[in-house]
Amino acid sequence: MALMAREEGYENGVWVIQMIGTVGHDMLFQFQRQVLRNYRLTEQPPPTMNLMITSGGGDIIAGFAIVAVMRQAQADGHRFVGHVYGEADSMAAYLLQVCDWRTIDSDGMIGLHGWEAETRGDKREQAVQKEWVGSRERQIRLMLHRTTFTEEQINYILEDSVLKYYNAQEALGVGLVDEIQNIP
Repeated sequence: MALMAREEGYENGVWVIQMIGTVGHDMLFQFQRQVLRNYRLTEQPPPTMNLMITSGGGDIIAGFAIVAVMRQAQADGHRFVGHVYGEADSMAAYLLQVCDWRTIDSDGMIGLHGWEAETRGDKREQAVQKEWVGSRERQIRLMLHRTTFTEEQINYILEDSVLKYYNAQEALGVGLVDEIQNIP
């Protein structure tokens, strides 16, 4: 299922965008459209955009493009608050780390893992490999900045493709989230 970037409303300077499903190009296009719509309707000060995240992750290329949209909006004064309902795994967990404030429901989980890129000698594939390495370095820098993980711990997490899960309390303890929301 692709992202549902559905505007749920605008109240008190806050937009709600649901990010449900697989991170992919559909999610990217819908997210871009929603953020641009928010720009056009923005009043001063710029609004907060609440991202309601429920995703098992997905495409790293589309995910980094979403990060670029978020970074541009942040540079223009917008603020993102990420809320995890259920799970945020893989690229969805990375998108959460880009948010200015991060919450998780009390039963939520965050799953992190590494990824690999292969090359067979073709120059185009070598260029892709270089971009993958750069992406991993960006991921490490963000995790070092936003969490209590050491570089050694992050490299351990990223060394293979097996998800390493953190429940809400563990995620709070290592700095993957800023707050646990106790939902009855």
